[in-house]
Amino acid sequence: MTISYIQDLQPGDTKVTVQAKVLKVELSAETTLADETTLRVANILLADKTGTVVFSARGAQIDRLKPGSWVNIDQGQVELSFGHIHLTTPGQGVDDIKPIESPSDQLNLSSNITQYQYQYSSIYHD
Repeated sequence: MTISYIQDLQPGDTKVTVQAKVLKVELSAETTLADETTLRVANILLADKTGTVVFSARGAQIDRLKPGSWVNIDQGQVELSFGHIHLTTPGQGVDDIKPIESPSDQLNLSSNITQYQYQYSSIYHD
């Protein structure tokens, strides 16, 4: 298993493994369906020694991500949401999130890769 650092994540990356500290959990959407099923989505701010990124968590994933805890996120995907990088996992991906011991590395809170906006451009050749 190769660990990816947050600063190295690029849009379109798949099957990445990130080890990071959970800094903040912010519920962004919650809705109840007609069958009484509740759907939840949260933005989770993660940090490692290279920077920070937002992880888009769904359902039971949210319950595994407590502020102050360290986690290993396996099978991650790097996607763009309104031009900003977000880390996700396929489906609910609960088994892809596991607690880990805190490494001795210092956190880099000054480099948030989610804050940068990416733009798609088409290049045409004549």
